[in-house]
Amino acid sequence: MLRPIGKLFILAALLSGGLSGTASAFSLEQVEQDVREDYPEIRHVTPEFLEGQQSAESALIFDVREEDEYAVSHLPGAIRITPGMNARSFLKRFGTQASGKRVIFYCSVGVRSSQ
Repeated sequence: MLRPIGKLFILAALLSGGLSGTASAFSLEQVEQDVREDYPEIRHVTPEFLEGQQSAESALIFDVREEDEYAVSHLPGAIRITPGMNARSFLKRFGTQASGKRVIFYCSVGVRSSQ
């Protein structure tokens, strides 16, 4: 059984362009709070926790960003999946590989990985 345990916020990109050109109206803390409220069933992890999981063979880390975002930067060992991939497609492609492991999803802000 897959156990999605969290996501990582990589929020620096949010500050560069803003949301609809109004980045100053949003704080990173508010964005994090909004995502947590919108997806209360998702367990969030800290960067320190994630760092400890990167070398663990008991975890798989999935990057849920667009291909161009992944090409610019991604966590070492992260497997890129298409944003919006449904559970059936995910299990068909990664079910055997993920069986019995912690499954961690991350994106830029937290919405795609929460979905």
